[in-house]
Amino acid sequence: MPELDMRTVSFLVSFFALCFGAGLWFFHREQRHYQGINLVAWAQIAMSVGVGLIFLRGAIPIWSSVIAANLLLCCGMTLALFGFSRFRLSDNVFGVISAIGLLGVLLGLVYFLFYQPSINARVALVSLHLGITQLLTSVVIYRGKAVDSAFPRNILATVFAGVALTMFIRTGMVLYHGELNHYMSAGWMHQVPYLASMFLIMAMSFNLVWLVNGRLMRSVESLSMRDNLTSLYNRRGMDKIAAKMANATFEDDRPLVAMMCDIDRFKSINDQFGHLTGDQVISQVSEQIRMHVRVNDVAIRYGGEEFLIILPSTTLKDAQVIAERIRVAIHAMPPLNARMGALSVSIGLAVQQPNQDFSSLIGDTDVAMYQAKQKGRNCIVTYNDKVTYDDKMTPESVSA
Repeated sequence: MPELDMRTVSFLVSFFALCFGAGLWFFHREQRHYQGINLVAWAQIAMSVGVGLIFLRGAIPIWSSVIAANLLLCCGMTLALFGFSRFRLSDNVFGVISAIGLLGVLLGLVYFLFYQPSINARVALVSLHLGITQLLTSVVIYRGKAVDSAFPRNILATVFAGVALTMFIRTGMVLYHGELNHYMSAGWMHQVPYLASMFLIMAMSFNLVWLVNGRLMRSVESLSMRDNLTSLYNRRGMDKIAAKMANATFEDDRPLVAMMCDIDRFKSINDQFGHLTGDQVISQVSEQIRMHVRVNDVAIRYGGEEFLIILPSTTLKDAQVIAERIRVAIHAMPPLNARMGALSVSIGLAVQQPNQDFSSLIGDTDVAMYQAKQKGRNCIVTYNDKVTYDDKMTPESVSA
Protein backbone atom coordinates (compact mmCIF):
# COMPACT_ATOMS: atom_id res chain seq x y z
CA MET A 1 0.00 0.00 0.00
CA PRO A 2 1.56 3.34 -1.05
CA GLU A 3 2.34 5.86 1.68
CA LEU A 4 0.04 8.89 1.84
CA ASP A 5 2.22 11.99 1.43
CA MET A 6 1.50 15.72 1.02
CA ARG A 7 1.63 15.56 -2.77
CA THR A 8 -0.95 12.76 -2.85
CA VAL A 9 -3.15 14.53 -0.31
CA SER A 10 -2.96 17.85 -2.17
CA PHE A 11 -3.88 16.11 -5.44
CA LEU A 12 -6.94 14.50 -3.84
CA VAL A 13 -8.11 17.77 -2.29
CA SER A 14 -7.62 19.65 -5.57
CA PHE A 15 -9.51 16.99 -7.53
CA PHE A 16 -12.44 16.84 -5.10
CA ALA A 17 -12.69 20.63 -4.87
CA LEU A 18 -12.76 20.96 -8.65
CA CYS A 19 -15.41 18.25 -9.10
CA PHE A 20 -17.68 19.54 -6.35
CA GLY A 21 -17.16 23.17 -7.34
CA ALA A 22 -18.10 22.45 -10.96
CA GLY A 23 -21.11 20.41 -9.86
CA LEU A 24 -22.26 23.18 -7.54
CA TRP A 25 -21.86 25.75 -10.31
CA PHE A 26 -24.11 23.72 -12.64
CA PHE A 27 -26.57 23.31 -9.77
CA HIS A 28 -26.58 27.10 -9.37
CA ARG A 29 -27.54 27.51 -13.04
CA GLU A 30 -30.72 25.56 -12.30
CA GLN A 31 -31.45 27.48 -9.07
CA ARG A 32 -30.38 31.03 -9.91
CA HIS A 33 -32.88 32.67 -7.58
CA TYR A 34 -31.00 31.32 -4.55
CA GLN A 35 -28.21 33.79 -3.87
CA GLY A 36 -24.73 32.78 -2.82
CA ILE A 37 -24.50 29.31 -4.36
CA ASN A 38 -22.43 30.62 -7.28
CA LEU A 39 -19.95 32.23 -4.88
CA VAL A 40 -19.51 28.97 -2.98
CA ALA A 41 -18.97 27.15 -6.29
CA TRP A 42 -16.29 29.62 -7.39
CA ALA A 43 -14.76 29.40 -3.90
CA GLN A 44 -14.30 25.64 -4.30
CA ILE A 45 -12.80 26.10 -7.75
CA ALA A 46 -10.38 28.73 -6.40
CA MET A 47 -9.34 26.37 -3.61
CA SER A 48 -8.89 23.60 -6.17
CA VAL A 49 -6.50 25.76 -8.19
CA GLY A 50 -4.66 26.83 -5.05
CA VAL A 51 -4.12 23.27 -3.80
CA GLY A 52 -3.26 22.23 -7.35
CA LEU A 53 -0.42 24.76 -7.37
CA ILE A 54 0.84 23.26 -4.10
CA PHE A 55 0.73 19.83 -5.76
CA LEU A 56 3.00 21.21 -8.51
CA ARG A 57 5.54 22.60 -6.04
CA GLY A 58 9.04 21.99 -7.40
CA ALA A 59 7.82 22.01 -11.01
CA ILE A 60 6.64 25.63 -11.10
CA PRO A 61 8.13 28.90 -9.80
CA ILE A 62 8.27 29.07 -6.01
CA TRP A 63 6.19 32.28 -5.85
CA SER A 64 3.28 30.57 -7.61
CA SER A 65 3.35 27.42 -5.45
CA VAL A 66 3.64 29.43 -2.23
CA ILE A 67 2.21 32.95 -2.55
CA ALA A 68 -0.36 32.40 -5.31
CA ALA A 69 -1.37 28.95 -4.01
CA ASN A 70 -1.96 29.98 -0.40
CA LEU A 71 -3.58 33.28 -1.36
CA LEU A 72 -6.02 31.39 -3.59
CA LEU A 73 -6.82 29.07 -0.69
CA CYS A 74 -7.56 32.00 1.63
CA CYS A 75 -9.45 33.91 -1.08
CA GLY A 76 -11.55 30.83 -1.78
CA MET A 77 -12.53 30.45 1.87
CA THR A 78 -13.35 34.17 2.08
CA LEU A 79 -15.48 33.87 -1.04
CA ALA A 80 -17.31 30.93 0.55
CA LEU A 81 -17.99 33.13 3.60
CA PHE A 82 -19.54 35.79 1.34
CA GLY A 83 -21.55 33.10 -0.45
CA PHE A 84 -23.01 31.64 2.74
CA SER A 85 -23.71 35.15 4.04
CA ARG A 86 -25.91 35.75 0.99
CA PHE A 87 -27.50 32.33 1.11
CA ARG A 88 -28.38 32.60 4.81
CA LEU A 89 -29.44 36.28 4.50
CA SER A 90 -26.73 37.50 6.85
CA ASP A 91 -24.81 40.76 6.56
CA ASN A 92 -21.31 40.85 5.04
CA VAL A 93 -19.44 42.18 8.09
CA PHE A 94 -17.61 38.90 8.70
CA GLY A 95 -16.78 38.61 5.00
CA VAL A 96 -15.26 42.09 5.00
CA ILE A 97 -13.17 41.19 8.05
CA SER A 98 -11.86 38.09 6.29
CA ALA A 99 -11.19 40.05 3.08
CA ILE A 100 -9.17 42.66 4.98
CA GLY A 101 -7.15 39.83 6.50
CA LEU A 102 -6.12 38.74 3.00
CA LEU A 103 -3.82 41.75 2.77
CA GLY A 104 -2.00 40.59 5.90
CA VAL A 105 -1.73 37.09 4.46
CA LEU A 106 -0.20 38.45 1.24
CA LEU A 107 2.33 40.63 3.05
CA GLY A 108 3.21 37.80 5.44
CA LEU A 109 3.73 35.29 2.65
CA VAL A 110 6.03 37.68 0.78
CA TYR A 111 7.99 38.47 3.94
CA PHE A 112 8.40 34.88 5.11
CA LEU A 113 9.34 33.69 1.61
CA PHE A 114 11.84 36.32 0.43
CA TYR A 115 13.00 38.31 3.47
CA GLN A 116 12.81 35.95 6.44
CA PRO A 117 12.23 32.48 4.96
CA SER A 118 10.15 30.28 7.26
CA ILE A 119 7.83 27.47 6.23
CA ASN A 120 6.42 27.26 9.75
CA ALA A 121 5.53 30.95 9.82
CA ARG A 122 3.81 30.72 6.44
CA VAL A 123 1.84 27.63 7.54
CA ALA A 124 0.78 29.31 10.79
CA LEU A 125 -0.26 32.50 8.98
CA VAL A 126 -2.39 30.73 6.37
CA SER A 127 -3.87 28.27 8.86
CA LEU A 128 -4.85 31.09 11.20
CA HIS A 129 -6.65 33.01 8.44
CA LEU A 130 -8.41 29.87 7.20
CA GLY A 131 -9.45 28.90 10.74
CA ILE A 132 -10.85 32.35 11.55
CA THR A 133 -12.73 32.51 8.23
CA GLN A 134 -14.16 29.01 8.73
CA LEU A 135 -15.26 29.87 12.26
CA LEU A 136 -16.96 33.06 11.03
CA THR A 137 -18.66 31.03 8.29
CA SER A 138 -19.95 28.62 10.92
CA VAL A 139 -21.50 31.53 12.82
CA VAL A 140 -23.07 32.94 9.64
CA ILE A 141 -24.58 29.57 8.72
CA TYR A 142 -26.00 29.02 12.20
CA ARG A 143 -27.28 32.54 12.86
CA GLY A 144 -28.44 33.56 9.38
CA LYS A 145 -31.96 34.93 9.01
CA ALA A 146 -33.08 32.65 6.18
CA VAL A 147 -35.63 29.99 7.11
CA ASP A 148 -33.87 26.68 6.50
CA SER A 149 -34.06 23.11 7.73
CA ALA A 150 -32.31 22.97 11.09
CA PHE A 151 -30.59 19.60 10.66
CA PRO A 152 -28.49 20.29 7.52
CA ARG A 153 -27.85 23.84 8.71
CA ASN A 154 -26.47 22.62 12.03
CA ILE A 155 -24.42 19.87 10.39
CA LEU A 156 -22.78 22.35 8.02
CA ALA A 157 -22.09 24.85 10.81
CA THR A 158 -20.57 22.08 12.93
CA VAL A 159 -18.33 20.87 10.09
CA PHE A 160 -17.01 24.39 9.51
CA ALA A 161 -16.33 24.81 13.22
CA GLY A 162 -14.61 21.40 13.37
CA VAL A 163 -12.32 22.14 10.43
CA ALA A 164 -11.56 25.56 11.94
CA LEU A 165 -10.45 23.75 15.10
CA THR A 166 -8.01 21.60 13.11
CA MET A 167 -6.57 24.78 11.59
CA PHE A 168 -6.11 26.38 15.00
CA ILE A 169 -4.44 23.22 16.35
CA ARG A 170 -2.17 23.15 13.32
CA THR A 171 -1.25 26.82 13.92
CA GLY A 172 -0.30 26.12 17.51
CA MET A 173 1.67 22.99 16.72
CA VAL A 174 3.83 24.50 13.96
CA LEU A 175 4.77 27.39 16.23
CA TYR A 176 6.16 24.96 18.83
CA HIS A 177 7.84 22.47 16.47
CA GLY A 178 11.14 22.61 14.69
CA GLU A 179 11.39 24.39 11.36
CA LEU A 180 10.28 22.36 8.34
CA ASN A 181 12.89 21.94 5.64
CA HIS A 182 10.58 20.60 2.92
CA TYR A 183 6.85 21.24 3.02
CA MET A 184 5.97 18.34 0.71
CA SER A 185 7.57 15.88 3.16
CA ALA A 186 5.47 17.14 6.11
CA GLY A 187 3.74 14.53 8.25
CA TRP A 188 0.26 13.96 9.64
CA MET A 189 0.16 17.35 11.37
CA HIS A 190 -0.23 18.94 7.93
CA GLN A 191 -2.04 16.11 6.18
CA VAL A 192 -5.00 15.98 8.60
CA PRO A 193 -6.13 19.60 7.92
CA TYR A 194 -6.00 18.85 4.18
CA LEU A 195 -8.16 15.77 4.62
CA ALA A 196 -10.52 17.76 6.87
CA SER A 197 -10.75 20.42 4.16
CA MET A 198 -11.66 17.74 1.62
CA PHE A 199 -14.47 16.64 3.92
CA LEU A 200 -15.54 20.29 4.29
CA ILE A 201 -15.75 20.71 0.52
CA MET A 202 -18.04 17.70 0.24
CA ALA A 203 -20.14 18.92 3.18
CA MET A 204 -20.55 22.35 1.57
CA SER A 205 -21.95 20.88 -1.63
CA PHE A 206 -24.15 18.18 -0.12
CA ASN A 207 -25.64 20.40 2.57
CA LEU A 208 -26.25 23.32 0.20
CA VAL A 209 -28.22 21.00 -2.08
CA TRP A 210 -30.02 19.66 1.00
CA LEU A 211 -30.90 23.17 2.18
CA VAL A 212 -32.12 24.23 -1.27
CA ASN A 213 -34.24 21.10 -1.50
CA GLY A 214 -35.83 22.00 1.83
CA ARG A 215 -36.61 25.49 0.57
CA LEU A 216 -38.17 24.10 -2.59
CA MET A 217 -40.33 21.71 -0.57
CA ARG A 218 -41.54 24.55 1.66
CA SER A 219 -42.19 26.70 -1.40
CA VAL A 220 -44.33 24.00 -3.01
CA GLU A 221 -46.20 23.48 0.25
CA SER A 222 -46.75 27.22 0.61
CA LEU A 223 -48.08 27.50 -2.94
CA SER A 224 -50.49 24.64 -2.31
CA MET A 225 -51.95 26.61 0.62
CA ARG A 226 -52.47 29.82 -1.37
CA ASP A 227 -55.30 30.86 -3.63
CA ASN A 228 -54.05 31.48 -7.18
CA LEU A 229 -56.22 34.54 -7.81
CA THR A 230 -55.79 36.44 -4.53
CA SER A 231 -52.63 34.95 -2.98
CA LEU A 232 -54.59 34.67 0.27
CA TYR A 233 -54.71 31.34 2.07
CA ASN A 234 -57.10 28.79 0.58
CA ARG A 235 -59.16 26.18 2.43
CA ARG A 236 -56.14 23.88 2.68
CA GLY A 237 -54.12 26.69 4.22
CA MET A 238 -56.98 27.41 6.58
CA ASP A 239 -57.07 23.80 7.75
CA LYS A 240 -53.35 23.89 8.51
CA ILE A 241 -52.86 27.36 9.97
CA ALA A 242 -56.05 29.03 11.12
CA ALA A 243 -57.44 26.02 12.97
CA LYS A 244 -54.17 25.65 14.91
CA MET A 245 -54.26 29.35 15.70
CA ALA A 246 -57.80 29.12 17.02
CA ASN A 247 -56.94 26.12 19.19
CA ALA A 248 -53.79 27.81 20.53
CA THR A 249 -55.58 31.02 21.51
CA PHE A 250 -58.35 29.02 23.18
CA GLU A 251 -55.83 27.00 25.22
CA ASP A 252 -53.99 30.19 26.26
CA ASP A 253 -57.27 31.89 27.19
CA ARG A 254 -56.71 34.72 24.71
CA PRO A 255 -59.59 36.35 22.81
CA LEU A 256 -60.05 35.37 19.18
CA VAL A 257 -62.50 36.78 16.66
CA ALA A 258 -63.45 35.35 13.27
CA MET A 259 -64.74 37.59 10.48
CA MET A 260 -66.65 36.48 7.38
CA CYS A 261 -66.84 38.93 4.47
CA ASP A 262 -69.08 38.31 1.46
CA ILE A 263 -69.18 40.51 -1.65
CA ASP A 264 -72.73 41.81 -2.11
CA ARG A 265 -74.62 40.95 -5.30
CA PHE A 266 -71.61 39.16 -6.72
CA LYS A 267 -73.75 36.81 -8.80
CA SER A 268 -75.23 39.83 -10.56
CA ILE A 269 -71.73 41.15 -11.30
CA ASN A 270 -70.78 37.86 -12.92
CA ASP A 271 -74.03 37.69 -14.90
CA GLN A 272 -73.86 41.29 -16.19
CA PHE A 273 -70.14 41.85 -16.71
CA GLY A 274 -68.66 38.36 -17.05
CA HIS A 275 -66.48 36.14 -14.93
CA LEU A 276 -63.27 37.97 -15.87
CA THR A 277 -64.66 41.15 -14.29
CA GLY A 278 -65.82 39.05 -11.36
CA ASP A 279 -62.26 37.79 -10.87
CA GLN A 280 -61.00 41.38 -10.95
CA VAL A 281 -63.51 42.33 -8.27
CA ILE A 282 -62.41 39.43 -6.07
CA SER A 283 -58.77 40.43 -6.56
CA GLN A 284 -59.45 44.07 -5.64
CA VAL A 285 -61.46 43.14 -2.55
CA SER A 286 -58.73 40.74 -1.40
CA GLU A 287 -56.16 43.51 -1.81
CA GLN A 288 -58.19 45.81 0.45
CA ILE A 289 -58.51 43.05 3.02
CA ARG A 290 -54.76 42.43 2.90
CA MET A 291 -54.06 46.14 3.37
CA HIS A 292 -56.29 46.51 6.42
CA VAL A 293 -55.57 43.36 8.43
CA ARG A 294 -52.65 43.19 10.82
CA VAL A 295 -49.44 41.18 10.54
CA ASN A 296 -50.63 38.35 12.77
CA ASP A 297 -54.11 38.11 11.26
CA VAL A 298 -54.87 35.32 8.78
CA ALA A 299 -56.91 36.17 5.67
CA ILE A 300 -58.46 33.28 3.73
CA ARG A 301 -60.43 33.04 0.52
CA TYR A 302 -63.09 30.81 1.99
CA GLY A 303 -65.32 30.39 -1.04
CA GLY A 304 -66.06 32.04 -4.37
CA GLU A 305 -66.73 35.56 -3.06
CA GLU A 306 -66.38 34.82 0.65
CA PHE A 307 -63.37 35.77 2.76
CA LEU A 308 -62.64 34.52 6.26
CA ILE A 309 -60.32 36.49 8.54
CA ILE A 310 -58.98 35.12 11.81
CA LEU A 311 -57.96 37.78 14.32
CA PRO A 312 -55.95 36.31 17.23
CA SER A 313 -55.58 38.09 20.57
CA THR A 314 -58.27 40.57 19.54
CA THR A 315 -61.20 41.96 21.47
CA LEU A 316 -64.60 42.27 19.82
CA LYS A 317 -64.31 46.07 19.89
CA ASP A 318 -60.98 46.01 18.02
CA ALA A 319 -62.35 43.48 15.53
CA GLN A 320 -65.31 45.76 14.83
CA VAL A 321 -62.92 48.64 14.10
CA ILE A 322 -60.96 46.48 11.63
CA ALA A 323 -64.17 45.24 10.00
CA GLU A 324 -65.42 48.81 9.57
CA ARG A 325 -62.17 49.87 7.94
CA ILE A 326 -62.42 47.00 5.48
CA ARG A 327 -66.09 47.76 4.72
CA VAL A 328 -65.43 51.48 4.13
CA ALA A 329 -62.31 50.84 2.01
CA ILE A 330 -64.13 48.39 -0.27
CA HIS A 331 -67.15 50.66 -0.65
CA ALA A 332 -64.84 53.55 -1.60
CA MET A 333 -63.14 51.66 -4.42
CA PRO A 334 -63.83 53.07 -7.91
CA PRO A 335 -66.03 50.70 -9.94
CA LEU A 336 -64.39 48.68 -12.70
CA ASN A 337 -67.18 49.52 -15.11
CA ALA A 338 -69.17 52.74 -15.59
CA ARG A 339 -72.38 50.74 -15.38
CA MET A 340 -71.30 49.01 -12.18
CA GLY A 341 -72.33 50.49 -8.87
CA ALA A 342 -70.13 50.82 -5.84
CA LEU A 343 -68.94 47.53 -4.38
CA SER A 344 -69.88 46.53 -0.85
CA VAL A 345 -69.46 43.64 1.52
CA SER A 346 -71.56 42.15 4.27
CA ILE A 347 -69.52 41.21 7.31
CA GLY A 348 -70.25 38.81 10.13
CA LEU A 349 -68.22 38.71 13.34
CA ALA A 350 -68.09 36.01 16.00
CA VAL A 351 -66.04 35.68 19.18
CA GLN A 352 -64.76 32.23 20.06
CA GLN A 353 -66.64 30.93 23.07
CA PRO A 354 -65.34 28.56 25.78
CA ASN A 355 -65.14 24.95 24.56
CA GLN A 356 -66.06 26.05 21.02
CA ASP A 357 -64.23 24.34 18.17
CA PHE A 358 -63.09 26.08 14.99
CA SER A 359 -65.82 24.71 12.73
CA SER A 360 -68.52 25.95 15.08
CA LEU A 361 -66.87 29.39 15.19
CA ILE A 362 -66.96 29.62 11.39
CA GLY A 363 -70.62 28.62 11.49
CA ASP A 364 -71.32 31.53 13.82
CA THR A 365 -69.63 34.01 11.48
CA ASP A 366 -71.68 32.59 8.61
CA VAL A 367 -74.90 33.15 10.56
CA ALA A 368 -73.89 36.73 11.37
CA MET A 369 -72.88 37.43 7.77
CA TYR A 370 -76.26 36.26 6.39
CA GLN A 371 -77.93 38.38 9.05
CA ALA A 372 -75.99 41.37 7.63
CA LYS A 373 -77.31 40.47 4.18
CA GLN A 374 -80.86 40.46 5.48
CA LYS A 375 -80.38 43.84 7.16
CA GLY A 376 -79.65 45.43 3.78
CA ARG A 377 -76.03 44.50 2.99
CA ASN A 378 -72.95 46.75 3.34
CA CYS A 379 -73.04 46.41 7.11
CA ILE A 380 -71.52 44.50 10.03
CA VAL A 381 -73.35 42.11 12.32
CA THR A 382 -71.90 40.49 15.43
CA TYR A 383 -73.06 37.01 16.30
CA ASN A 384 -74.62 36.28 19.66
CA ASP A 385 -76.76 33.51 20.98
CA LYS A 386 -79.91 35.41 20.02
CA VAL A 387 -79.02 35.69 16.34
CA THR A 388 -80.81 32.98 14.39
CA TYR A 389 -81.65 32.30 10.77
CA ASP A 390 -84.80 34.00 9.61
CA ASP A 391 -87.17 31.70 7.72
CA LYS A 392 -86.57 33.74 4.55
CA MET A 393 -82.83 34.09 5.04
CA THR A 394 -81.04 31.56 2.84
CA PRO A 395 -77.81 31.80 0.89
CA GLU A 396 -79.82 31.91 -2.36
CA SER A 397 -82.04 34.75 -1.18
CA VAL A 398 -79.28 37.06 0.01
CA SER A 399 -76.34 36.54 -2.36
CA ALA A 400 -77.92 37.65 -5.62
